[in-house]
Amino acid sequence: MRIVLLALISLPVAVPPAAGVSLKAMYDAAPAAHGYDKYIELQTGVVYTGGLWIGGTFNRITAEFEIKNEDVRIAGNGAILDLKGQEICIAYTTGRFDIENCVILGGNVRYRGYDGDGAGLLPPRITQFSISNLPVV
Repeated sequence: MRIVLLALISLPVAVPPAAGVSLKAMYDAAPAAHGYDKYIELQTGVVYTGGLWIGGTFNRITAEFEIKNEDVRIAGNGAILDLKGQEICIAYTTGRFDIENCVILGGNVRYRGYDGDGAGLLPPRITQFSISNLPVV
């Protein structure tokens, strides 16, 4: 009996991250992998919170776009994205964005186009944008 208890105590235990992990923190920490500049691997059943901005921004001081063309993938693995009224926004980029196998609550996924020459914010020359197995609630 004593040996069995010691064996059970010494088994490694995988503890998932606490509920409410920031989606932005996961993006910031994501490595490049599988042909993507940012490969975000989420865990099943974990709740990730807050929105995410992928791409560039318009600098009102210089009146120019600050473009960030990254290829990004979110491999959801059944994770829950509680955006808390925010959104995952892909903006002013020609990069690739793929998201799959997660549930989005309290927000949406939005694309803001960029025509590539700064003349306007039109639907884009985006290389790829895919969403699969993604219920939005």
